[in-house]
Amino acid sequence: MNTSDSLSAFRSKGERRYDIHKQRQVANARERDRTESVNTAFTVLRSLIPTDPPDRKLSKIETLRLAVSYIQHLNNVKNAL
Repeated sequence: MNTSDSLSAFRSKGERRYDIHKQRQVANARERDRTESVNTAFTVLRSLIPTDPPDRKLSKIETLRLAVSYIQHLNNVKNAL
């Protein structure tokens, strides 16, 4: 057990609540960053997949399915050459 764990028994209930609140804020910020990163990656992937009409915004699952299909198509074209 480290020093901070042994000292936590001596902290007030309000201090512990504050710590938990701070930990949640940090975890929430990490999750927002992760979500933003995933959404940015999907935006980039959407821009690389041909769609009809070209300006149609695909859902995440549509993006993944079309990406798989497009990669398979490109692989077939490569193998045909």
